[in-house]
Amino acid sequence: MKTSRKLLLGFYAVVPLVMAIVAVDAALFGYSLRDSLPGNPEAVRLFMVFFVLPHILASLTMYLDVQYLSRYRWRLLLGIPTLSAAVFVGSAVVGIVAVAYLYMVATVYHVVGQQLGVSRMLAGRTDWTYSAWKWSLLTLGWILYAELLAPGFLGTALGLTSHEVYAFCFGAYGATTLLGPRILRLATSRLGKAYVVANQVLIGAIGVASLAGYPFFALLMPRIIHDCTAFAFYVPHDVNRNRDVRHNLFYRAFAAVPIPVAVLGPVAAIGAAYPLVEWSRESWTGDQVVMTLAFAHYFMESFGWRRDSLPRKSVELA
Repeated sequence: MKTSRKLLLGFYAVVPLVMAIVAVDAALFGYSLRDSLPGNPEAVRLFMVFFVLPHILASLTMYLDVQYLSRYRWRLLLGIPTLSAAVFVGSAVVGIVAVAYLYMVATVYHVVGQQLGVSRMLAGRTDWTYSAWKWSLLTLGWILYAELLAPGFLGTALGLTSHEVYAFCFGAYGATTLLGPRILRLATSRLGKAYVVANQVLIGAIGVASLAGYPFFALLMPRIIHDCTAFAFYVPHDVNRNRDVRHNLFYRAFAAVPIPVAVLGPVAAIGAAYPLVEWSRESWTGDQVVMTLAFAHYFMESFGWRRDSLPRKSVELA
């Protein structure tokens, strides 16, 4: 089973779709949809059940592999307990709100960074301009997310109005487009070039939706693209890795169940997400557990998909 390059690019269709909804709502319905939406899609229980948590759980399940546990055991044995202690002890010392802000910073790096990492992989050939472009967009992502999740906080800290913060963002965004021609010239595939453009457009759309007062959509677009992209890699990985021999302990335990690996993994992740979402809604402890799982996911993804990693050997692009 292969990961389709066209499918990865196709996920970005959510951007023009969402922006069309924004335009229609503003032009024809007097912002009625905007006024009825919550500020963050993660406030919707079902959204958390089908997005956000499932891909985190699926990625953690991937490491229940005998060879992976052997290769990465010291990183996992040291990293995960450290992250767990940081969340729970940090919440007690500096407060869960401070830990939540750190979680936001890490989430932006992970969500936007993943898409830019895939972009680099599809582009093929890059140089320093790509790194400059990537870190510029990541910085813009942090600023926009800060303005979305804590309106006015960043501007107050810097002595700027909200409009001045957005003016800076759009000015900096315009500057990043100047790096585009060289990046596109170096890229060795047409789909890779299109993927670079798609990421540039995504960051711009987040800014436009945020400025127009649609934080729900500004946060929704990258989340849908990120999670769908993740499963586009996880599912083929799990199928290929466990085709002849079930190396993964989870899939081995369910070997007698007549459900294909490609279906079992996502369904199990969604099923496990539901009680976690309910728990996180009912107690701070549930919130801390969810943040711990997310941090563990970010940590494991930081080394799990490098070029020479074991998971990469079970994934092939088509």
